Amino acid sequence: MARTPSAATPGFGPAFAARSAGPTRPALSQQAVVTAAIKILDAEGPAALTFRRLAADLGVGVASLYWHVASKEVLLELALDAVAGEIYDGLPSSAKTGRTSRSWRTGLRDVAVRIYDELGRRGWAAEQQLVSRDRGPNQLRI
Repeated sequence: MARTPSAATPGFGPAFAARSAGPTRPALSQQAVVTAAIKILDAEGPAALTFRRLAADLGVGVASLYWHVASKEVLLELALDAVAGEIYDGLPSSAKTGRTSRSWRTGLRDVAVRIYDELGRRGWAAEQQLVSRDRGPNQLRI
């Protein structure tokens, strides 16, 4: 009967040699992919955003990105929603709760101006907002 080696039983030979403690990369996450994509989009626009470029910036293989994001279209939707989260986070708390001594028109105007300013600064996000059918959680909060 063959005995299965356990982790406590060391092996001999190159197949069992300890791996070298080379440089390690931080774990890749969907948030890391979206954040890196937003940096590219803000700096160079949507034409510069490719999975090959994004993978190079993150120091991973292109196929690794597909584990976290299904396509460039999905990545653009996620990036737009992340920008909406930044917009929402920048709103005064009275705009988030709806409890204010000011009129609803003034509150709505403040939110609209904040959205306009942010989308004006990020033309790619304004363009994506126009063509997007989906609405992420941050967009729905606004």
